[in-house]
Amino acid sequence: MATVDLQEAAALMKTSASTVEEFINSGAIPAGKLGRKWVMLKKDVLDFIERQIVTQTAARMRRPTTFDSRGRARATTNKGCQGANTQI
Repeated sequence: MATVDLQEAAALMKTSASTVEEFINSGAIPAGKLGRKWVMLKKDVLDFIERQIVTQTAARMRRPTTFDSRGRARATTNKGCQGANTQI
């Protein structure tokens, strides 16, 4: 499994290392400290990014977020909702 350090995770997330550390300290991203360095699984960082994108998109669309059998976040679709011009 591929691992990333704080700076690599920050580059993946397009944010600062201190912001990534806040996510780690809050428990939002699993990480371990080996010596003085934080180490994360790249998969966990990418999963966190995906959850943020789906959750924020669902909020903008005013749709609840659900999780599929693999734990991936998805915006719930409204049946009968067709096209971008539909008002919710």
